Amino acid sequence: MVLPAVVIGFGSFSVIAILTAFYLWGMEKADTSPKMLGVYAFTAFLGLFTNSMSFIFFAPLGTSSPLPAIQLLFGFLLFIFSIVFLGFSMSLFYNWDLKFVGDAALLLFTFNLIGFIVMFQWMNIFGTLGFIILQLNLFVYLFVEFGFWALTHGKLPAKIQGIILFISGILTYLIVFYTGGIIS
Repeated sequence: MVLPAVVIGFGSFSVIAILTAFYLWGMEKADTSPKMLGVYAFTAFLGLFTNSMSFIFFAPLGTSSPLPAIQLLFGFLLFIFSIVFLGFSMSLFYNWDLKFVGDAALLLFTFNLIGFIVMFQWMNIFGTLGFIILQLNLFVYLFVEFGFWALTHGKLPAKIQGIILFISGILTYLIVFYTGGIIS
């Protein structure tokens, strides 16, 4: 099955995760770097939002049980993920307080943790490799989300969050290429 919205949504996340890692590592230091990163964060919002809506309105996985429940979970998590990136993009572009973005990421963390646990009941739906890829990414996203909160609240060094984001961005390639259906 090919899921174009998954490719766009998670591809945009992968790009912003890696670019944010570069920024946190101090590789991009121009005065306009935060605004430019904000533009890329906005594209991540658009991609993830589109991906979330595809699960809600088009049921790309199908309509037989338990697929509607899985799509609802994915649609919800992706919607909240997109809202975090909307806040991130606006905060970077307008120099607003990033602590609210961190708080939103922490709320996403709680939903994602529940989703990570719930996914175990559906492991046979995705096949062994597909399930491992999904769960591995969901697990790393937990670190990204908690790390975002910790970074914005002064509890985690930027370079460490950069490492977490970089790993997540690279690992998301598996979602883009395998789960998205480019490679079967």
